[in-house]
Amino acid sequence: MAEYMITTHLVKEFDLGINGNLYGGRMLDWLDEAGALFVHEKFKGNIFVTWKIGETVFHKPVKQREIVKMFIRNVEIRPCSVGFHVSARVDSTEVLSTSMVFVCVDAETGMKTEIKNP
Repeated sequence: MAEYMITTHLVKEFDLGINGNLYGGRMLDWLDEAGALFVHEKFKGNIFVTWKIGETVFHKPVKQREIVKMFIRNVEIRPCSVGFHVSARVDSTEVLSTSMVFVCVDAETGMKTEIKNP
């Protein structure tokens, strides 16, 4: 099974919520960014938008100075969309897991279209 490391983020004080843990909204921002970077790199010449984020499970709090790495696996390519599993890890410990689907859209109309050169 192929797995791709997409992004790495150092957790800074700015990223923390009121309990001193990584703010969930920041993690979701990084998650969406990782998915967008993946489809942009793998399917050049196509425009994708986030269509769906599945049940997102935060397994463990993340603290300041920890490094979060986003991994993608189980890629499923359909005519107009790409789906995959996303895992965020600190060292080898999974701290978040979810699934995502990105849809290919036409640049002019913004409507769903088939992926070119999947």
